[in-house]
Amino acid sequence: MTKRRGPTHDAAARERLVRYAVVPWARSERGGRPDLPEDVGFHLLAEPSDDSAFGLFRIDHVLASSVPTAEPVSEALDTLLNSAERYPPALGLLWDAIKHRGGEPPSRTRFLWRVERLVGRYLAEQRTAPYFLARSKIDETGYRRAGGWYWLVAYARGDGVVSWVSADDIVYGDAASTFDVEPEQLARLPGAPVLYWPDDDEAGPA
Repeated sequence: MTKRRGPTHDAAARERLVRYAVVPWARSERGGRPDLPEDVGFHLLAEPSDDSAFGLFRIDHVLASSVPTAEPVSEALDTLLNSAERYPPALGLLWDAIKHRGGEPPSRTRFLWRVERLVGRYLAEQRTAPYFLARSKIDETGYRRAGGWYWLVAYARGDGVVSWVSADDIVYGDAASTFDVEPEQLARLPGAPVLYWPDDDEAGPA
C-alpha cells in the first residue's frame, strides 16, 4: 500500500490548477485549434456542434494564470470528468450522444449542464452496464494496437459490427472478428450504442 503525500501549502499550490476547461477555437485558413499556448497539450472531449465557437477540453494540468483563455469547468463537472477518465465508455458515449443530437446549439451554460448530467448518468449506470474490455487482433495506426484492450459498447448483430471506444474516447465501428471475443460475450451487448440526452424541456439553465 502506498502512503499518500500530505497537502502542500505554498502560494503556487493554492492557485487553481486547470485540467478541464471550455476554450474558444482559434480558426484560420490552416484549420482550427483551441486558443491555448503552443506548449499546452489538449484533447477535445465535446463541443455543441461542428461549427461551435468553443469546445470542452482536457488540457495539461497547468496553473489557471498560464491559460487565460480557458474557462475552468465547475468543481462538480471536473470531478465527474476525472472519474470518467477511468471509465472510457462514459466519455465515448458522451461524444456520440452530442454528435447525434443535432438541432439548435445550446448556450455554453446549458451545454455544460447537459454534459454534467450525461457523464453522471453513464458513471452511475456502469455497475449494471453490459460493456466489457476485449483484446484487439489488429493494428490501426492512431486508433488501436494489436494486443491492446478496448471497451466494447454495442454489437450490431445483422452486420457483425462492434462499437468500441478508442484511446481518444471516440466510438468507432469495426468487424467483431477484429477482436478476440466470444459469441456469448457479444450477445450481452446492446444492438447500438445507448445514447442519452436531457430533454429540451427539462428544468435547467437557459
